[in-house]
Amino acid sequence: MKKAKPLTPQVKFQIALEVVKGERSAVEIARAYGIHPNTVYKYRGHGQSP
Repeated sequence: MKKAKPLTPQVKFQIALEVVKGERSAVEIARAYGIHPNTVYKYRGHGQSP
């Protein structure tokens, strides 16, 4: 299996910001960064308050 590539907190924040902006879908963002779409949603959820 392929090992997940480490992403810095800054990159994770950038991904979350792109999702919140809504200019591209989560799938498009995931493809651009080479990660799974579920990971994009996970990063987005970290910035929201309960």
